[in-house]
Amino acid sequence: MTACKNLSYPRQLLNIYLCDDGKREEMRLLCVRLNVHYVTRKNLSFAKAGNLNNALRQGSGELVAIFDADMIPKSNFLEEMVGYFVDVKMGFVQAPQAFYNPDPFQYNFKFYNQIPNELDFFMRDIQRGRGCHNAVLHVGPNAVFRRCAIDEIGGIPTDSLTEDTATGMLIQAKGYKSVFVTKVLATGLSAESFKNLLKQRERWCRGNIQVLKKWNPLTIKGLNTLQRILYFDGLIYWFFGIQKMIFIICPLLYLFFGFTILNTNLIDLLLLWIPSFTASVLSFHTLGSKNRNFIWSHIYEVALAPYLSAISLFELISSESIPFRVTPKKVNLEKVKFSWGAALPHIILLSLTIMGWCNVFFQLRNGIEPYAICTSIIINLVWSLYNAFAFTVTILACFERPRFRKSERISTNADVVLFNSKYSSSTCGTLIDISECGMLIQYGLQDLGKGDEVLIDFRGIKKIPAQVVRLKMLTSGESELGVKFNGLSECQYEDIVKYMANQAQGYHVV
Repeated sequence: MTACKNLSYPRQLLNIYLCDDGKREEMRLLCVRLNVHYVTRKNLSFAKAGNLNNALRQGSGELVAIFDADMIPKSNFLEEMVGYFVDVKMGFVQAPQAFYNPDPFQYNFKFYNQIPNELDFFMRDIQRGRGCHNAVLHVGPNAVFRRCAIDEIGGIPTDSLTEDTATGMLIQAKGYKSVFVTKVLATGLSAESFKNLLKQRERWCRGNIQVLKKWNPLTIKGLNTLQRILYFDGLIYWFFGIQKMIFIICPLLYLFFGFTILNTNLIDLLLLWIPSFTASVLSFHTLGSKNRNFIWSHIYEVALAPYLSAISLFELISSESIPFRVTPKKVNLEKVKFSWGAALPHIILLSLTIMGWCNVFFQLRNGIEPYAICTSIIINLVWSLYNAFAFTVTILACFERPRFRKSERISTNADVVLFNSKYSSSTCGTLIDISECGMLIQYGLQDLGKGDEVLIDFRGIKKIPAQVVRLKMLTSGESELGVKFNGLSECQYEDIVKYMANQAQGYHVV
């Protein structure tokens, strides 16, 4: 809410609503203190969609911006988005979801900006391509809508766990335009554990299949041919788990039973496989920029396949209503924790693969057919090794590293001035990172100790009270201070949140 209050927009035209289905008294009091609207409801039906529809009935603005609770908009968010609505047929404008914390693969492997966030390929590349054909997918937060477009489709659809997908598609089917803005204009929290990432993807998988069953893009009125193809492709994507499980099971059938999936010789196979593999690698390199590559695509799909294959089939044939579950965020761990439940299918598949290798070697040693065919053995051993690599990476990702921090830090670089009340002196330093709770500062002197009180000036924010909670001497002779804010004023807190929001670009490959 603080970040929303910092939005650059005429104050008399900006109304902020906190939609709270939890009916929390502390949230109501916070809204009173921040002078924003608090919205709740007696009937909690239809989860997030119902909550949004209830909020829409409270206001009358011509434009509506939607943010999830963990999304922090930059101060220029509306300045970048609202101008598109000069076109009276503009239905909604979507900005990408970016994340100011690393996803489970980035965090648990300490890769951070060295590998792509699992969602970046879709959020940054696929969405940009869809935007060329007025088929931008509404992804929940970070969007601005023309109010009458939502009204024209009867409000936010309530028949799917992914009401956002249905909302965007139905608005486009009414003849409205959509735009994807490529700039990062808001950042939020990514799923912080592999277990929670699975819960999130399960909801998305179920929701998109529900959209396919309720509003089939191939038959819904109003969409053009390219829109139909793009939406249908995006919805049936969620059956990828079935295809990937076939890819996983096929070499195992050969390793255990000698069942030949590919009846060909090595030359013919290479003539087919090399061009296909080369085309896939080049496609990722050309179209996906740094946000996805062939190997990580394989890892991500294998990681999700055992779960989403079963879920997609169940959702396709089932009419059972599944409650909406919010993805857990702000996880704190004191020590390494292994997610056995999330890792179990991959442990089983890896074990079966190793057993299959042992079986082949045993059969070869004893000269038993059909393992005398060297080409088939090589193909299936390499194939299963490729899969085993992805199983291993996924299992390792289930070792959840400790998360001690109460709030995520934003990496930055800015000049700061520290006032040391102990020695009545001041010195300049460099801000390394910042959170809503404190800062990491590098500076030249070594006159401060743990527990000392300091005042900090930076970027026009004056006399920020803080206490040294960590001190480290660097080999360069400088000191690295970890300071905790101590009694911020409301104005100081708002300025710090504004600075953090404007600096955050998300964890992605640089």
